Amino acid sequence: MSQQFSRAQRSDASVFPAPSYSWGAPGKTLTVRLPFDLIDRLERLVVENFRSIDALGSEIGGLLFGGMDPAEPMHLQIEDFETIPCDYSRGPFYRLADADLARFDAAIAKRGGAAIAGGARVAGFFRSHSRKGLALDAEDLK
Repeated sequence: MSQQFSRAQRSDASVFPAPSYSWGAPGKTLTVRLPFDLIDRLERLVVENFRSIDALGSEIGGLLFGGMDPAEPMHLQIEDFETIPCDYSRGPFYRLADADLARFDAAIAKRGGAAIAGGARVAGFFRSHSRKGLALDAEDLK
């Protein structure tokens, strides 16, 4: 597993009007910024799914939308997200099987590189996890 670090930092209000959280990995120059309100929305969905009696699995995931900060080219600003369903055929965690990966491919193709509101494009993916620690595992990196 790779080690990561994160730091909370308030963004410059003239560039990003909403306060945000910044995350970066050691030895990498890219910084990812997530507005606190987006984090709050994600957290509500994660907790709701985790506590749901009807949920097949304990984790969720999906696509992240955003773009590069024009003032700082190595800063990726995440602006929105879309959850992508998982069959949980590999257990209660958000571990993707071929059918799940096909849903990701279809969602990305549907966007076709086109920007959503505000110019955001597919910028990455996310998944919650109910295990200890915060790290990307081999499947995340793949």
